[in-house]
Amino acid sequence: MAGYGRKLYRRRLPTLYSAMGTAAPDFIWETHGIHTGTIVGPIKHGIDDIDGAIERSIELGHPAVTFIIHTPRLTTFRYEAEERLGLKFIRGDSAFADYVALMKGYKRRYADRIEVHYGIELEWQGLGLGLTWSRAKIEQMLGVDFIVGSVHFSAERIPYDGSKEEAERLLRLRGSPEAYWEGYLDEVLTMLDAWGEYIHAVGHLDLPKLHVPAPEDVREPMRGSGPLARKLRTILWKLSDKGIALDVNLSGDAKGCGIYPSEGILMLTREIGVSICVGTDCHALADIGRLYSRGVAYLEGLGFSRYLSFSRGRPQVHILGRDEAPERADFESVLNTGYSLIAQLDNPSRRKVDYQAISISLGEKYGGFREALGSHVPAGEGASILLRKDGHSLLIGREAPESPDFFSGIYFKHRDRPGTLALLVSVLASEGVNIDSAYLFNKGDGFGEAYISVSGCSQERVENACEFALGTNAESFLELIPDYAGSIPSPKASSFYIHAIDDVELAMPPAAQMVHSVHEDRPGMLFVLLAALAARDVNVFDLRLTQSPGIGHALLAVRGESLAIQLALASIRPEFRHISYLSLGEERGEWAR
Repeated sequence: MAGYGRKLYRRRLPTLYSAMGTAAPDFIWETHGIHTGTIVGPIKHGIDDIDGAIERSIELGHPAVTFIIHTPRLTTFRYEAEERLGLKFIRGDSAFADYVALMKGYKRRYADRIEVHYGIELEWQGLGLGLTWSRAKIEQMLGVDFIVGSVHFSAERIPYDGSKEEAERLLRLRGSPEAYWEGYLDEVLTMLDAWGEYIHAVGHLDLPKLHVPAPEDVREPMRGSGPLARKLRTILWKLSDKGIALDVNLSGDAKGCGIYPSEGILMLTREIGVSICVGTDCHALADIGRLYSRGVAYLEGLGFSRYLSFSRGRPQVHILGRDEAPERADFESVLNTGYSLIAQLDNPSRRKVDYQAISISLGEKYGGFREALGSHVPAGEGASILLRKDGHSLLIGREAPESPDFFSGIYFKHRDRPGTLALLVSVLASEGVNIDSAYLFNKGDGFGEAYISVSGCSQERVENACEFALGTNAESFLELIPDYAGSIPSPKASSFYIHAIDDVELAMPPAAQMVHSVHEDRPGMLFVLLAALAARDVNVFDLRLTQSPGIGHALLAVRGESLAIQLALASIRPEFRHISYLSLGEERGEWAR
C-alpha cells in the first residue's frame, strides 16, 4: 500500500470560481468523462450539445470539463440495435473526424472561463485488421489529452454492454459464466500487450458484470486462486509495469451493477500501486457532476488518497478528500506543472508518461501532502517540489529566487524582438568572447534588459564587440554598457518559479514556451541556439545561463510558432549534449499572454 495514505484533503477551486461567489462543490478531474455525441445517424450516443455541457459545468462551479469520444468501429462490430435497422453506416465516424478541431475551438473559446480537456475511448477489436484500424484512429487523434482503451466486444463480435439478450447469447456460446469472463479477461490482456505504449488508462475493467454477475474470483482477486483471479492479478501487474491507469468508472452505479471496478479489484489495485483515474462516463446533460460525491466517498472508503487526470498525455495528480486545505489547489498547480516539465525533459516525443516512474520530494511547507503522495523524502524548508525521472531532475517552488548581490559585465537595454539578442552574442563570439552567465529580463513594455558576464578575453575586445553591435544595428539598442557594475533586478513576479534543472541553478518564472539546453562551454554555442531561433522568427524574452565545469546550461523563455521552435532545435540538436522544447501554453493559458 505504499503511497496511499489516509490523510485526505478537500479540493479548493481556483480563485476564478470563488470570486464568482459559487460554492465549491465536490469535484473530480475526470478522464473517462462526458461522451460527445454521434452528431449524425439514426442511433444517437452521448451529448451533441457541447456548448450546453460546458455551460452546465460552469454553472455548477467546475474548474474543468472533460470530453471523450468512441473511436468508430469496423463494420463487422455492431450492436443488435444497429443490425436491426439494417442501415449501412459507421456510427460516429463524421463526429470523430471533426473531433480534435472542434475541441481545440472550444478550448480557445472558453479559455478564460473553464479548462476543456478531451480524449478518446479506443475500441478493442482484436489483432490483425482490428489493430491496424485502431492504429489509424490513433493517428487521426494527435494532440488529445488521453486515450482510454476499452473492451466492449467479444472475439465473437458480440458486445458485453449491449442488450441482456446479446449477453445471454454469448453466455450460451461460451458455456458458463467462468468461460464468459475468462474470454473477456483474455481480451483485456491481449489489448494491453498490443496497445501498452499508446493508452493512458483501461476503461471499466469489469464491464461484463452489467449483464453477467462476476464470479467470486473476479470480485475478490486477492483471495482467489483460480484462473480468473490469476488473470486479473496479471492485468493489474501489467498496468503497473506499463504505467497505465485504471479507470474508476462511476457509471455502473447508475446502471445498477455497481461502480466499475468492484471494491475487491480496487483493493488489489491499491496494494499493487496501480494509478487510478476517475470518470462519470456521462451521456446526458442532466447527469453532469451528479456522481462526483459518490465517487469521492467510494474512493475515500477504500483508502485512496490521490488519482490522476491527463493533459496532453502527461499525468496530473489530484488529492482526494473532504478535509479543508486552502492551499491544496495551489499545491496541485505547482506539482502538475512539475510533472509536465520533467516529462518533457525526459522524452518530449513520448506519447505518454509513466507517472509512477517519477519520484518526488516535498519541501517542509508542503509537508502536509507527503502522506497523500507517498513521498517522505524532504526537499528543504520552503514551498518547493523536487522531481526526478530517468537521470533528469527539476526543482520548482513558490519562493522567488534571489538575484546576485553584485554583478559586473555587459549590460544592455534592447528592443524586445527576434534576433536582437542573437546580434550581440554573435559579435561577442566573433571576438572569441565566451559567455559565462547571462540574465535576460522582460517587463512587458516592449523592451528587454540583459546582463552578461564573459571570460577568455580582454576588456578591449568586449568593448570592440559592443561597438560592432551598435554599428551594425544601433536602432535595436537603447543602452549598451560594456563595463557595467551593479545590481541585477529581481525576476518578474510569478505564482511560482523554476529553481533548478538537472541539479543546476537556472532560476526564472515559468513561461508558456521554453527551451532548455546543455552544451560545451565555448564561444559561439549560445549564438548557434539564438541564431536558429531568430531565423524562424522566435523571440527570446527571458534567459538564464550558467556553467558547470566545461559545460554551459541555459533556460530560455521564447515566443513563436511551436513547430518553428521544434524545427530550430532539431536542426542544431547534434551540436548539443541535450536540448528540449518545454511547452506549458495549453495547460497554463495565463503564461501565454
